Amino acid sequence: MIPPQEQEMLRIQLIPFYFVQEWLTFQTIYSWHLLNTVRLTFFNLIMLFPLGVYLAILFRIQRLKKAVILVFLSSLFIETLQLILSYIGFIWMRGFNVDDLIMNTFGGAIGFWMAGLIKRLMRNAKKN
Repeated sequence: MIPPQEQEMLRIQLIPFYFVQEWLTFQTIYSWHLLNTVRLTFFNLIMLFPLGVYLAILFRIQRLKKAVILVFLSSLFIETLQLILSYIGFIWMRGFNVDDLIMNTFGGAIGFWMAGLIKRLMRNAKKN
């Protein structure tokens, strides 16, 4: 309901690589919390992977630095938007997590790098 009927604290996590501490906290491999944090970290890694590919192939961006900046800004926009929408009660309470920014950006950079690698391999295959 807009505005929110219940007052909840906004969750803002600004400690880089906090997910590693969470992994170490939940030591057993069968822990639901451990599996959930690993799963969420993996999903954050692959979330903007396609954007990195699109930047390399569709938008023909050549430099990794430019691609990383664009992926980071996209991730920052998503994190900020979910925080704002949570605050006004439009979506269920979400938070702002710097680990999401890191993993989204890293995933986008991997996508950009892999697309560039595939483009080079295809170009070399055409030459031969």
